[in-house]
Amino acid sequence: MEEGQSSSNPTFTKPRSMQDDEVTFPKAKKQRKLNKKVIIIIVVILVIIAIVVGFFALGGRSEEDGVDTISPTPTLKVQPTSIPIPQPVDKKILKIQLLNGTGIPGEAAFLQGKFENLGYEDIEADNADSSDNESTSVSFSDKVGKDSEEEVTYQLEEIYEDVDVVKDKDLEYDIKVVIGYRKGHTSTPTKAPTVTEKPAPTSTSSAETSD
Repeated sequence: MEEGQSSSNPTFTKPRSMQDDEVTFPKAKKQRKLNKKVIIIIVVILVIIAIVVGFFALGGRSEEDGVDTISPTPTLKVQPTSIPIPQPVDKKILKIQLLNGTGIPGEAAFLQGKFENLGYEDIEADNADSSDNESTSVSFSDKVGKDSEEEVTYQLEEIYEDVDVVKDKDLEYDIKVVIGYRKGHTSTPTKAPTVTEKPAPTSTSSAETSD
């Protein structure tokens, strides 16, 4: 009986090739899906990389543009022309003129001795055109140094009442002094002219008539 059932229901055995096709077909599908995912991922990564690179490239270019816009424009520097400054001359060779403007004899010679004591040598003493100068004036040329100018001015202020200082670039001498009155000077009063009275003449006619 069992043998009969087995003979009536024979088992069908598929060929090996068919069995292989049924097993390998789903694996090929999965492999294709995986390949598509990998490709999509790679494309996305490449797009992200391209975006990042482009962002940095544009950012760097904009920074360069910004630097160019704020860079200072070159300016032309004008070199100042140097003006020659006259050098001071040694006081031993300075030319000095002393003019007596007081009318008092010996005033120019007195001041000449003071200048010589200071070390000045080329000194000329004379009388001024006027003889009633109360103040003393001193003029300096551009050749006179600051030290000599201060030294002479101090010496004059020690002797005279009023001292006027003048800078004269066209001065013939290096130092010119018009002498005025010294400190403590008092003007001499002018004497009034004395009038002498003549004796009145005596009359002789009356004496003759009486005789």
